[in-house]
Amino acid sequence: MSRDHLIPAGFSRLTQRNIPVYGITVTVGLIILLVLYFDIASIVKLASAFQLLMFALICSAVIVMRERKLRHMIRGSVRLFIRGCKFLEYLPHCG
Repeated sequence: MSRDHLIPAGFSRLTQRNIPVYGITVTVGLIILLVLYFDIASIVKLASAFQLLMFALICSAVIVMRERKLRHMIRGSVRLFIRGCKFLEYLPHCG
């Protein structure tokens, strides 16, 4: 993703063994901060809901791809992504 300039370029740095040490360090640091400052049960509920959401979005995308036979896929996937993001607004109220 950093090669595509979606995240900072530092995340694309690799060691001689092709290990992204900077990316792993940042990810582990964020996880440690989440665990220290938030309730574990809330994090687990949110992660579970997010995983179900991703599963539903992927299944929906497969159905759309089959129905359209890959025509106009970019336009359709953007609409599907926006609908999925709108669903995320209601996620904090679920738990």
